[in-house]
Amino acid sequence: MPDGRIALTVLHQEGYIKKVQTNQVIMTPNAKSTVRLDELNDVVSKLKAGGEAAEKMKELDQNAGMVSPPPRGRDVGEPSNVPSAQTNQIMDDSALADSLLTQAKGFEDEAIKLKEQAYELNPDLRPRRGRPSKKTTSDATA
Repeated sequence: MPDGRIALTVLHQEGYIKKVQTNQVIMTPNAKSTVRLDELNDVVSKLKAGGEAAEKMKELDQNAGMVSPPPRGRDVGEPSNVPSAQTNQIMDDSALADSLLTQAKGFEDEAIKLKEQAYELNPDLRPRRGRPSKKTTSDATA
């Protein structure tokens, strides 16, 4: 903070931080992707357990497009046998569709939660069930 206090402590002590469920927290690891915190926690716990999830993560890391820099003293024009970063980052239509549906589901869940919060703040906004009541003649003349 500008006065030298630790920001996280100040936010907590002054009531700016509130506890929420992990399925309400959206993590944004980069500008193009989001993931709910509860899903991320599930992945991390599966990775800690090892097995198939750890192997899959190892495979994903190997195919992430990260390449080692060429050794020093190498000629610039010499062809490289290291795969380029661009070829591994292309998503096929199926993967892109799955990603979009996952994001849409997250947005739908968030919209439902936001509506419930609004209804808690102002119950008059909650839609009513059933037919609207008929007006009597005394209501119409008043």
